[in-house]
Amino acid sequence: MVGYVSALKYFIRPFFLYKLSECAPASIRHSTFNTLIKRALFVIGLSLLFIQNAAAATQNISFNCTGNSWQAFSAPGDTLVITLTARCATGSAPYGNNVTIQSIVSSTGQSKAINTNTVYEIGDVLTYKVGSTLGTNTRADFKNTSLSAGYGVYAVTPGIPTITTISPTTGSTSGGTSITIAGTNFMDYGLNSALTSTVKGVTIGGTAVQSYVVNSATSITAVTPAGTAGTASVLVTNTVGTNSANTLFTYATPPTAVANSVATQTLTVNCAMTNITPLTGSGGSGSLTYYVSSGTLPTGISINSSTGVISGTPSTTYSTANVVIAVRDSSNFSASTTATVSFTVAAVPTASATTTAQSLTVGTA
Repeated sequence: MVGYVSALKYFIRPFFLYKLSECAPASIRHSTFNTLIKRALFVIGLSLLFIQNAAAATQNISFNCTGNSWQAFSAPGDTLVITLTARCATGSAPYGNNVTIQSIVSSTGQSKAINTNTVYEIGDVLTYKVGSTLGTNTRADFKNTSLSAGYGVYAVTPGIPTITTISPTTGSTSGGTSITIAGTNFMDYGLNSALTSTVKGVTIGGTAVQSYVVNSATSITAVTPAGTAGTASVLVTNTVGTNSANTLFTYATPPTAVANSVATQTLTVNCAMTNITPLTGSGGSGSLTYYVSSGTLPTGISINSSTGVISGTPSTTYSTANVVIAVRDSSNFSASTTATVSFTVAAVPTASATTTAQSLTVGTA
């Protein structure tokens, strides 16, 4: 766009500085206006043509005419330049699928007539333009020299991706949620007929995912980026385009939590502990659930999943260990803050009786 403006400025500025001045005759003003506008439009047209061609790619292919040849993916407007490494005949009209043959040139640079079912020589170069059809086996057709067998040079043009479902449909605004994207046109047959990913990128809410793996032509696994609470569009871009905008994924704000100051719990078997609340959660979606995320509470001790209160009477000894308490909401999103409590349960102390023999004498204190 900057180039177009520059072109207009270059050609039209002198016009406004001089030719359109009130001192110039009307005939000169009219003639100069037409001339300069035509020049500017010509330059803009060249720029547009350059941009269009810059988007297209060229594949240089060698073909020995002994069987089908599978090349890299193509896109509308691409050019397939096929050099014969063996004598080979063109196919019947229209010379293939989703292609237009543009020229045939000899190894010495001499242009040759384009004909169907005609044998061409080693070193001849056949140039094809890829058509506009998507989701098709783009192909240039050939035959052996006796015209008894046909072969194709394939450069598949994939279809634009589609997305049907996302699972799960909700994730934390912090990102890091693993999701599965179901749809179409994530893979196709590329070089050497290998099933190859067509995907160039995946975004959610306009931000690239942390990572993605193309599992098949219909499935992608991705890890969500951080996002803003609300619906977000999941977009998959492949070699020919991007699926339509959508609201298939929703970012939700996870709960928050505060770790309360709780003393180390040194308990005794069969002696009830004093209730403690190591963690206090808030926010999130729906009701909150407190749980042990790491470690195991001593036998007889439990956590109230609704309030986070830990209570009970230990029934067996328990070697010193840390227990981590966490909280999550109804969407299964956990707060990033947790609380760690150290527990020890000792056995009940036992008293032992000691007997000492006493020698006494009658009448003596």
